[in-house]
Amino acid sequence: GQMRGQEGALGPDGEPLFVVYRSERFPVLNAAVETEVTLGNAVRLAGYDVGSGASGEQLPLTLYWQVTAAPPAEWIPYVHLEDRWRYRWGQVEQVGYPAAQWEAGEVIVQQMAVPLREGMPPGNYYQLRVGLFDSQTQEQLALFDGGGRYAGSGLTIEDVFVLEARTRPEVVPSPPEVIGSNGIGERVRPMLRLLGYEAGKRTLTNGEPLWVSLWWEATGDVPPTLTRLELIRPNNVGVILLDSQPAHGTYPFTAWPEERFVIDHYTPEIPLNLESGTYRLQVRMLGGNGETLGRYGLGEVVVEGTEKRFDVPEVAVERAAVFGNQIELVGYTLDGLDLELVWRAVERPAADYTIFVHVLNGDGTCCLWQQDVMPQQGSYPTGLWVVDEVVVDRYGIALPEDVAAGEYQIEVGVYIGGTAQRLAVEAEGDAGEDFVYLRPLVVE
Repeated sequence: GQMRGQEGALGPDGEPLFVVYRSERFPVLNAAVETEVTLGNAVRLAGYDVGSGASGEQLPLTLYWQVTAAPPAEWIPYVHLEDRWRYRWGQVEQVGYPAAQWEAGEVIVQQMAVPLREGMPPGNYYQLRVGLFDSQTQEQLALFDGGGRYAGSGLTIEDVFVLEARTRPEVVPSPPEVIGSNGIGERVRPMLRLLGYEAGKRTLTNGEPLWVSLWWEATGDVPPTLTRLELIRPNNVGVILLDSQPAHGTYPFTAWPEERFVIDHYTPEIPLNLESGTYRLQVRMLGGNGETLGRYGLGEVVVEGTEKRFDVPEVAVERAAVFGNQIELVGYTLDGLDLELVWRAVERPAADYTIFVHVLNGDGTCCLWQQDVMPQQGSYPTGLWVVDEVVVDRYGIALPEDVAAGEYQIEVGVYIGGTAQRLAVEAEGDAGEDFVYLRPLVVE
């Protein structure tokens, strides 16, 4: 049996934000998807249910938390809504039942409504990133998989489906940057208007993604139309960044219903061989026969060339371990608590990977010290590397003051930040399937 107990304050719908039930037996969790991950070594995410929704509406999400130890601080659940191209469409942080009141043994069923922005293209290429963060430090809590291995800072729920909006919104949102002087955008075709745009960082290096969103309003069927993004040099010669249909080609103009508002997001990379300088960013719209329908300026972009090296420096220990057939750990030097890893790109890395360096406890568990970060303390993501490029990556190990004398194993590996999926490694000597051991750290 169970007894209804404490209720929280009323929410916007007039219902309590949370209700606490006291049960004499462990409740049966009916999660559609069961998981085996633990956050902060205190709260297990036992499962989740995720629904679908249309842009402009909400996506229902239910999380099933099992408390294994009372949280030492005020932890707040968060959900980030992203697409597979890493653009964040929205987020929600929901306190509900305060973590300060959580007790070991409790089960918390948390119902969340993730807002879906007006203008989101329909498709199943969205994902939710779920986790907890410390409200005092603002840091996301570490996530451990069912085997107790560190697996990043959040669980990624893939293949989330956003449905097509039923109609164009009554009030079409205004973009951050308006196209044209009249404040209502520019008409590309009689039934298609480019309202404006939203752009990210404007100073970029070679290989870095430039993100830009185009805001569209359609009032009728749109014939074949192509979007071209280009950078225009001071001498008016253009460099094409991409030719595409909306939503990375998944939602072409011809597939839109008659009345439509769509935010179309792109992340083209700055070409590796593009010289430094200031460029004009321009969108050129093309018709079905390749004719230019219009050119629209999106401001300026500054390209700062990167210094790349291809020579391998001397290392104390050669390692020759290749992760995911893409990145080789050539070798390393461990000088006291200063660790220098030397990487080489065997081929162009397929993503911005995270490097983990774990100093294990004396019993081999994780971790006496750990750092999970993109190379060069986050300043030089692997997505910017080119074939045969060499990158020197430094870490300062900080051990607890009361650490006992002895030898402590160091393991190094590479994983995909969003999913915590580790890259398999091919290496001789002391290694696992997805990590390699370095020489032990000796504490005297």
